[in-house]
Amino acid sequence: MENQGANLWIGDKKGNVHVHDAASLDEKHCIEGKHQKEITVIGSNSKMVASCDGFRETNIWSAEDFSHLNNSAYHKSKVFDCYMTEEQILTVSLDKDLCLRGLGDFKPIKEEKNVHGTRDVEQGILHKNHAVTQGRDCALRQWAV
Repeated sequence: MENQGANLWIGDKKGNVHVHDAASLDEKHCIEGKHQKEITVIGSNSKMVASCDGFRETNIWSAEDFSHLNNSAYHKSKVFDCYMTEEQILTVSLDKDLCLRGLGDFKPIKEEKNVHGTRDVEQGILHKNHAVTQGRDCALRQWAV
């Protein structure tokens, strides 16, 4: 679930994304058929919302009109976390990888494999010119981006 301004974006086990009015909780829109598995995480910035799934895909939507902007499958497994700034999106996955993409052209800026060795990556954030990841190895890793 992601609170994006006046809307709540909620993913379900069928891979659908529901957009609800944050005040009344009435459903405004339902996005179906873009994900093959359950929605695992939703992230947003002021203009876009990203939905990630248990298969490996990330879809990016316009927060204003709910139009589909991009689909990517850079990961090989379930996406655990998604963090967005106005310019970039960082995703981390069960495949132990980190992927940073630009939100202008949606192309990869940085990809790191096995960022926590043989352990899963659970979370990632962007801060200034660094990405920070936290894994099941109980370690934090910092990456220049």
